[in-house]
Amino acid sequence: MKINNNSNSDWLTTLYGGQRLLTQSDTGMPEQVDLKLLRLHSGKSTSHHFHLHRKSWFYVLSGQVQATSRFNHWQQQLTPGDLLTLDAGEDHFFTNIGATEAQILEIGSPGHMSRDKIPFSAPGRQCPVPPGRFWRHDQPCKSLIAEVLSRETASHCHVSGVDA
Repeated sequence: MKINNNSNSDWLTTLYGGQRLLTQSDTGMPEQVDLKLLRLHSGKSTSHHFHLHRKSWFYVLSGQVQATSRFNHWQQQLTPGDLLTLDAGEDHFFTNIGATEAQILEIGSPGHMSRDKIPFSAPGRQCPVPPGRFWRHDQPCKSLIAEVLSRETASHCHVSGVDA
């Protein structure tokens, strides 16, 4: 058994507000699950990204947020008590659409791995389509072309600076 008291842990300041990591490995390896509190200031958005391996659950504690997927073409308004589940590979970002600060509890598995998060944009810098020349834009659902058969491979190509 392990008990952590995170009531005094620091908030990491972000462009959208802040985040507080509630779990952290002391072994240097990612935890199987991590917990994070997100604060979104009114009118601010998180980065647009997806995760290669991580499945995430977002539980709205306070405020009104809009979750958006640009590439899967959906938007969902969330209020306190709503839980959004995202599988690995699902692009997303959150915008605080309310007049007050919003707080979200994020649960992710596996825990934080720096190479798992693939950003498309940061607040103020948008990417209208997935990066690289391996995406077909003439279909409603973006699909991979050439020998690139998965989003993971496409993302690895992009990170490496290789166009497929």
